[in-house]
Amino acid sequence: SSATRYGIDAVDRKGDFIRITGWAVDEAAADVAGGVYVVVDGKPFPAFYGTRSESVAERLGDTAFEHSGFERDIPVSGIRSGKPELSVIVVANDGKRCYLPDREIALEAQGKSSALRASSAARSAPAVQGSS
Repeated sequence: SSATRYGIDAVDRKGDFIRITGWAVDEAAADVAGGVYVVVDGKPFPAFYGTRSESVAERLGDTAFEHSGFERDIPVSGIRSGKPELSVIVVANDGKRCYLPDREIALEAQGKSSALRASSAARSAPAVQGSS
């Protein structure tokens, strides 16, 4: 069984920033995670964690996960051109452990707007396991 699960809902261009939104839970604790870091090209950015995510609570069948959403704005200037890599680190509910991603997801430019979007695999990211 997995310790944590996460999903990336959207990666959108907002002016000079890329906004990454998603959700993460600590299934081992049957509660929300202790926090989330969005990692772009190996550089971790702490995300704002705790936004309302009723759909996750419904999908996972546990109301404890209602505030499991996260978001992070990252300056476009801090993202390399080409296909930067995106991953997520989930902090355990007790804050004593973190779970590293089992893979990274390529971000790709979409059309003239240069909006970046995660590949479809990011929307149903598998459980993340590990410890540091």
